[in-house]
Amino acid sequence: MSQSDEASLFDDPVFREYVQGSELRCDAVSQYAAKCVDSDGQVLFGEASVGNSAVFTFSYDREKLGFRVFPTSSDAALWVSEEGNQRRCLHDADRTQPAA
Repeated sequence: MSQSDEASLFDDPVFREYVQGSELRCDAVSQYAAKCVDSDGQVLFGEASVGNSAVFTFSYDREKLGFRVFPTSSDAALWVSEEGNQRRCLHDADRTQPAA
């Protein structure tokens, strides 16, 4: 099977399970890209990459939103325990906190 014949990651049951309650609808344009529409009717471009985990990134103009899917909870715990990722998680959490 060539890469262009492979199913899109946006059609994968694991991805569908994660976005099921969000009303995010994606139509794959390639194996690693999709055009998505959120519950407010905003159009997003979705990109996916695969390594030790699957990373999904959605772009609204200049804004980006992403999430990472791990094969197991122990893989996720290992990723979080790595020093560089702890800083990344804390930085991302700081950016999402409402202003006082």
